[in-house]
Amino acid sequence: NGTLFDKPLLQAEFERVGLFMPKTHWIDTTADIVFPKQITTRKLTHLASEHKFLNPLEQRAVFDVLTMLTIASKYSWEETIARSLLPSIEVQAGVTFHQKEEAKKRGYRWNGDDKTWRKVIKENELEQERKDSPFRVHVVKKS
Repeated sequence: NGTLFDKPLLQAEFERVGLFMPKTHWIDTTADIVFPKQITTRKLTHLASEHKFLNPLEQRAVFDVLTMLTIASKYSWEETIARSLLPSIEVQAGVTFHQKEEAKKRGYRWNGDDKTWRKVIKENELEQERKDSPFRVHVVKKS
């Protein structure tokens, strides 16, 4: 979840200590790895299980990173890197409280700050997301 959690957290920490975060390329496994269709979650514990791996110390940064690297190693690094170079956007599901399950099924995650359902997709997937979603999809931010 690099785009919505790790990168902003790291950016804030750099700013807090008066440093500039260096420009570097990020791979966000929630959007840059194309998982099989039957894998609908992006929650690390579930992804690990789907890939027959058990994270011995979950919710510990180093172990979470190693778990994600183990999962990512099951896919083509060339394809993942190429996909990561495509422009990403953050989209919001226009759903009511009662439609939240639909948003969850489509991979949206709850954003407690503004109480919306959001996910990161590739810019070239926007029209398909709008077409396939049973609710309105709004672009919130371009990455």
